[in-house]
Amino acid sequence: MGHGVGDDLLKKITWRVAQELRGSDTFSRFGGDEFVVVLSGLGETDRAEKVVSRILLAIAEKVTLAEQEILITASIGLTFYPQSETLDADQLLRQADQAMYVAKQKGKNRFQYFDTENDKAVRSLHEDQTRIQLGLVAPNDFLPLIEHHPLSVDLGEWVLNSALSQMTEWRRQGVLVPVSVNINSLHLRQLNFVERLEAILSLYPSIPNGQIELEIVETSSLENLEMVSETIEACRQLGVACSLDDFGTGYSSLSYLRRLPVEKLKIDMSFVRDMLVDPNDFAIVQGILGLAKSFGLAVIAEGVETPEHSEQLVKLGCDFGQGYGIARPMPAEAMPGWIQQWNESSSGR
Repeated sequence: MGHGVGDDLLKKITWRVAQELRGSDTFSRFGGDEFVVVLSGLGETDRAEKVVSRILLAIAEKVTLAEQEILITASIGLTFYPQSETLDADQLLRQADQAMYVAKQKGKNRFQYFDTENDKAVRSLHEDQTRIQLGLVAPNDFLPLIEHHPLSVDLGEWVLNSALSQMTEWRRQGVLVPVSVNINSLHLRQLNFVERLEAILSLYPSIPNGQIELEIVETSSLENLEMVSETIEACRQLGVACSLDDFGTGYSSLSYLRRLPVEKLKIDMSFVRDMLVDPNDFAIVQGILGLAKSFGLAVIAEGVETPEHSEQLVKLGCDFGQGYGIARPMPAEAMPGWIQQWNESSSGR
């Protein structure tokens, strides 16, 4: 309708909004069709909401422009001062601006508070993700932070390369042991995952098929069952087996197990650790073993902490275990000696 009509609209809206404000409030045009209102001394959130609601209603009333009646609406973002951290005027304006865009995304003609807690969480996550590249950090401290970050894909490939490189060195020393590598959900769902895996395997030709295994978390495979199933089958064609990690903690079903071409289940340690004292955990372990047998799957029990755990699991038909009751983490160079000692002690029994 032209710039002249647009200017007329801004004047009428400005007048309407001004009627809803007090003499102590500050009202200014920020640029284009954006305005800023500073409501001072309100004290309570609900009082601010009343003022903002009145502004929305005033703007939404019909307005006559060039002999035509039209309807317009506003989107409003709110933030408060003071906050727990020191902020200047520009930061407050940015907060209000972000909240305004959220109001637009939610359908317009409404107001939206700036979410200070969410903003802190997002900034904290970003800072944490930046900080994990600064030195040695424990896995539990950083893996959850990068679960959905592209960095997890780079890390996954680094772990695969490191595992295969170490296996090559062990093989040079006459030690051939299978190694399992965890693959997270984002990495597994990469469209080029199988191609990248094949390229990495080709760098280590001395490692025979069946010696590297991928562990996938149960819940991650549920996000796209068909795609994950195809990926696992393609890995099998490369001589790489897959196991289902943390089994029992997700949303297991018979149909789910039937469609997922894994070769092993790993019983989550939360069930194994207390199975000797908790009848419910014992029943869960027993049930998973029976289920796995029906599907022809091998089972690895995590959380084998004591010889008593091992003895009971063997009685139940579980032949594989993982945990401090077998060995604690050790440097790679200590593995050959530990294997020899284990074989000697086993043959002496």
